Amino acid sequence: MCGIAGFFGGPPSAHFIDQALCALASRGPDGSGVWKGLDQSVTLIHTRLAILDLTEASSQPMIYQKEAASLAARPDGEKCDGHRPTLQVLVFNGEIYNYRELRRELEAAGETFVSDGDSEVLLRLLVREGPACLPKLAGMFAFAFWDEASGTALLARDPLGIKPLYYRCDGGSLAFASETRVLQQSGDPVDPTALRDYFLWGTVPEPQTLSLPIRQLPAGHLLKWERGVVSSECWYHLQRV
Repeated sequence: MCGIAGFFGGPPSAHFIDQALCALASRGPDGSGVWKGLDQSVTLIHTRLAILDLTEASSQPMIYQKEAASLAARPDGEKCDGHRPTLQVLVFNGEIYNYRELRRELEAAGETFVSDGDSEVLLRLLVREGPACLPKLAGMFAFAFWDEASGTALLARDPLGIKPLYYRCDGGSLAFASETRVLQQSGDPVDPTALRDYFLWGTVPEPQTLSLPIRQLPAGHLLKWERGVVSSECWYHLQRV
């Protein structure tokens, strides 16, 4: 179990990062990381529970830098030869059960790896194939993937909804987290339909939560954010490869 959170569409509020790290600390006691885009419009946060690869090579947020064709930990704000680097960044919670098989396929296609975990395999698949790789994944997962070149963020959740993923949209911005308390704000109204369902059935059906501005990404769904525009679709109807 790990914790993920982030913000797209501008700098988050002053307390967002601290609130996320504090709220998600119990989900990831083995480490934490924060990555910010060059223009501060993207923030990705991860708290880590190390299981498959205990080394720093599997720390997150995990960054892929196209120019170097390798994973690179980059100080915020640093530029490469005067040019803005093209980066793709992943924060991931879960486990990909068939990652070794997928890794062998990627290695046969010319990829090389610096870690032994499933996070890097997922990152390389997303870099090469985008959301088309999702039907290949056997496992439980919730993740956010940022492509700096296209200005596009992808959020996805496993078909059974084992790993949680919540989000809220305010204007053109999108915030997400593994837990609703990261996204709650003072004065948020209660969702009356969700409250009714909770008292009737003892649970709140997705995509609702008890907080009206906060939604849960449904199981087997993909959410795309691109320059302030949000769209969602079910990816699980695609045939597994």
